[in-house]
Amino acid sequence: KQGEYVGLIGPNGGGKTTLIKIILGLISPSHGKVEIAFPRNKIGYVPQRASQSLHNFPATVLEIVNSGLIKKNKNSLDLVEKAIQIADIDHLKNKMISQLSGGEFQKVLIARALVSEPKILVLDEPIVGVDSPSQQKFYKFLADLNKTQKITILFISHDLEVITSQASKVLCLNKQLICRHAHSDLLKDEHIEKIFGKDMHLLHHHH
Repeated sequence: KQGEYVGLIGPNGGGKTTLIKIILGLISPSHGKVEIAFPRNKIGYVPQRASQSLHNFPATVLEIVNSGLIKKNKNSLDLVEKAIQIADIDHLKNKMISQLSGGEFQKVLIARALVSEPKILVLDEPIVGVDSPSQQKFYKFLADLNKTQKITILFISHDLEVITSQASKVLCLNKQLICRHAHSDLLKDEHIEKIFGKDMHLLHHHH
């Protein structure tokens, strides 16, 4: 539903990225259809933590955010400025992206997606390989975005702990939709087995 923060979870090869590509209109489904209440250009996409080659691209933060503009017009600068403020990267805008940490770089990619004023933000395992404190900050930032900007968020991960601690609704995908739950119901063993197989058990960390 509009305004929800949905986690999409499932094993590798379960179809998460394929589903995202269909939602984005990059590929067509072989059957069935995906209907979205907005034009496709209102979907912002943040790819898996972008490859090192992009991180080393010789561009400034401002240039990368600017590249998210679909069409340039008189309020383009305002949109870029607003996206930079929302993503809280104003202090980084003249830096080369190669100088940024993984977490900072992800915020730049989010700002780039925000420039088109999306109604839906789709994130595909956005911070694999980012250290834990930065992850916590990043998720808090996403939750704020969901609340304050009223952006619907669809977040893909295969990290159960992340999904259940962050998202309000969880979709479980393994070739087909296994279940959809409030995050608190997901951790029951029978759901985990259905998604990941019989040998999967949860270990709870005590902080």
